[in-house]
Amino acid sequence: IAKKLRNDKIKTSPIDHVISDLNRYMQKDSDLIIQMVRHMYPKLASVTTECKQCSGEGKYYSEATDTEIRCTDCNGTGKVVPISRDGVLGMPQYIDEGKTPYPGSPASYITPDNASLVTAKDDLRELGLDILYSATGDKNLIAESLNTATENMINFKGLEDRISEILDMVESREEFIIKTAAKMHLSFTDAIKSCSVRYGRRLIIRGDSEITAEIKAAKESGMPMSHIEMLQKELIYTRYKNNKVELERQQLLADVEPLNGYTVTEVLGLGEYVDDLKIKFNFNRLTDLFEAKNGSVVLYKPDMEWKKRVEDIYNQYKTLSDEILPVTRDSGQD
Repeated sequence: IAKKLRNDKIKTSPIDHVISDLNRYMQKDSDLIIQMVRHMYPKLASVTTECKQCSGEGKYYSEATDTEIRCTDCNGTGKVVPISRDGVLGMPQYIDEGKTPYPGSPASYITPDNASLVTAKDDLRELGLDILYSATGDKNLIAESLNTATENMINFKGLEDRISEILDMVESREEFIIKTAAKMHLSFTDAIKSCSVRYGRRLIIRGDSEITAEIKAAKESGMPMSHIEMLQKELIYTRYKNNKVELERQQLLADVEPLNGYTVTEVLGLGEYVDDLKIKFNFNRLTDLFEAKNGSVVLYKPDMEWKKRVEDIYNQYKTLSDEILPVTRDSGQD
């Protein structure tokens, strides 16, 4: 089934192709639970002896009523389990003539065989892995061994495409809801012109070394600054994603620092950006002065909108750079 809008009203689910397998998984899981319960609560099977009350007939004749009455000792079966009050199973010392002894144990528990349990368990596991891969497209989730970095990147590609597909669906639905609500509301009918919803698609699957190598290659191939800054932010996220406070600090400083992603040596030829270069050359020193005056940069006006916050911090850095002795380009970075 195509995972795209067939018209303006119908949209198929990104996981519609695994719904039948999910139903099979639930059924197999229920069957496995039943087998496990039967293993936990087995039934006892035991050899029997002839009921002495009815001589194995299951009934006896009552002269008082002139009728046949079902034996109460064996409940009409004609056989009883020879277990004493102490729970000891009694077996006859001698086998009657013409009869053969019971070929197995005197008593045993009846349970599903272990092979059936193993087969059901393995089948359920394989079906679960198939569903997981089919729904996500990520082979790393079902890998049974360690993969190389290249294999991880290739395997993650399917998951990235699936997430993008789901986000496309969510974005289109949100746009529809906003536009429809605006058209239905009298105050917004003439005011709204259009609506566009775009969520970020950040899925970091590379390590420091891969991103650093790509930054170097991007500079050598003459990629624009915006692309290099994007890679620099990806590198920051990869390094600090497990430390929320430090991640916010590094992201904030990266937005404040001019020409982020370039070293001081690489920007020496940009003489027209005097203010930016002064901040770039003295960035660490300016950060120390700013935090000595205002506290940690992370805690500076946290409720302010991000871009305005960055602009405010940059202006303070610029003021501080005018107050301290400027560092020339030949002296290098602090």
